[in-house]
Parts: sequence; C-alpha cells; structure tokens
Amino acid sequence: MTALGHALIDYALYVPADWCTDAARRQAAHLPETVRFQTKPQLAQHLVQRALSASLPMSWVVADTVYGHNTDLRLWLEEQGFSSALAVPANEVVCVETAQGYRICEVASIERQRPGATLDWQRLSMSQGTKGERLFDWAIVPHVYRGIVDGCHFVVIRRCLDDPREIAYYLVVAPPGTALHMMVLAIGARWWIEVDLENAKDLGLDHCAPRCTITA
Repeated sequence: MTALGHALIDYALYVPADWCTDAARRQAAHLPETVRFQTKPQLAQHLVQRALSASLPMSWVVADTVYGHNTDLRLWLEEQGFSSALAVPANEVVCVETAQGYRICEVASIERQRPGATLDWQRLSMSQGTKGERLFDWAIVPHVYRGIVDGCHFVVIRRCLDDPREIAYYLVVAPPGTALHMMVLAIGARWWIEVDLENAKDLGLDHCAPRCTITA
C-alpha cells in the first residue's frame, strides 16, 4: 500500500495438517509432494521473505492476533529491522512499568496494574472507511523489553466508541520518537487488506483457501 493505491501482490495457501497426512486427500486435491504443513505465522514469514527478495519497500508489518501471538514471528520481524503493529489476544502476557515497578500481566489487565495512573486516551482515526473516518479511542503504554523501557516497544490499546467494552490490543515495535497517530495509521492499514480480499472474491478468490496475504 502506498499513497497511490493498494493491491494484493502475493498469497500463501494454507493446507490443514490432517490434509498433509492423508494420502487420498492429497491426491484428490492434487497436492504436490513438496507441500508440507506450515503454520500461518510460518507462511506469513515466507511471504515477507519473498517481498524482501523482490526488493519491495516495506515500512511496517501489520497482522491480526493469529500472527501477533506468535513469538517466533515477532522476533524474526524485529531481527529484520521492521516496524510492526501486531494484534494480540487479551490474554497476551507482557511486562509494563508501573509506579510500583515492573509488572508482568495480561494486556487486558494493564489498567488495573496502574492504580491512580489512568490511561491517556486519545481519539484518533485509523483509516477512512466507507462511512467516514474510523475513529476509536487509543492509549499507549511502554512495553518493558529485555528488562528495560527502550522507547521502541509498546502496547497500544484500542477502545470502541460505541461500546467501550470492545477493546483490542497491539504490540508495536517502532523507531524512537514515533508518534501514536503514526502507529494508529499503520494498524489501520489492515483495513485495506480486507477491502482487497473482498474485491478479489469477484475474481474467484472465495473458491480457494489462501490464509496469508500481503498487500502493497
């Protein structure tokens, strides 16, 4: 995705593990012998590697909880030097700084770990939707990484305006000084992947089962 537009440029076909071990099913589906079971995060890593090999410029990697919850993928992306904004489930365990020191907790309990220090919510748009700006309330908390607060690792929290109980969590890795609104725009870029997937259904994409896609 760029300021000029967006499009799907690659995909990976997810094959369930039980298919890979079922000879009759493999034959019926015409699966080559070279196809072996890979998890969705593994497929995502291969997609990013192929984009790198093609010298495509990438500033952020964004993904949903299936990928954000995978520690191996998160570490690999950081080793490659990518900024990333990856959704994580409410039970993702993190370490945050509080007035009482560092605390290990689930992301859903971050606010409870900081008594007397309410989150600084900011109302920001993550993208332009079909009905206008997609506004949410956002908060950011430094993520203690390898024992320190380094100004590069954060937990970003998104709260729905219509239902404040509807909350999403993201682990963000970004260069020092990156503003929250830039992180929010990166998170909002996933919206265009959904738009591209919906548009691609007219071309028959809904008749197969690609589970990982990459947009540019």
